[in-house]
Amino acid sequence: LRLRRLHARLLPGLYGRGAGQARDQKDPELIHVTLAYAPHTGIGDEQDSLNNCTRLQPKPPKRDYNKLLRDAETAMRFEARLLSPNEEDADRRFVVVVHLADDSVAVWEKKQRNSGFTEGKFAAKSRKKDAETGEWLKASDFYLGAVIQVNSTPFELIGVDAGTAKLMEQRSDQFPVAKVEDTLARLAGMKASLGGCGPTITGEELKRLAAAAGVALCP
Repeated sequence: LRLRRLHARLLPGLYGRGAGQARDQKDPELIHVTLAYAPHTGIGDEQDSLNNCTRLQPKPPKRDYNKLLRDAETAMRFEARLLSPNEEDADRRFVVVVHLADDSVAVWEKKQRNSGFTEGKFAAKSRKKDAETGEWLKASDFYLGAVIQVNSTPFELIGVDAGTAKLMEQRSDQFPVAKVEDTLARLAGMKASLGGCGPTITGEELKRLAAAAGVALCP
């Protein structure tokens, strides 16, 4: 009897008040978790490897064969410096090569005397992703003054060869930064500053005058 009274105080829904009435029970909220694909191991092409996760019968990724044939031997070359707070990296210089056929990128380190670093391959030729947007890097993302990340390493493009500059001017629809009309429009705000310069001007001097006039040389 004492045990029954104890149960009546602890569980009033079973004995006495409310007996026989069903208690309200809510189903737990279902949480659907989207599974993420396994990270790329670095072996082979990332898009080709991803097809093994999305298809039972993998198919090769689609390619623009017209672009592959047109730009099979076309590449853009830039000189780059490493954006690093380390003092020993200040004089390191790199060559960034962009292959237009498939937008693949390769990075080579140039030889610098007494730098402590050996010349050679820094990043093998492959497609690279933008660390901020997660999108594949395109040829139009590369221009003088641009900052890109390759293998989680930031590079600033500080130089370009004559062939690359000519190619970008000829394909100004693909490389908007190389449109002569847009460049002249941006330089219009520096007309007074450029009037006191000679027939030629260095890149560093142009940057200094642009910064003083509040003009953005790149869009």
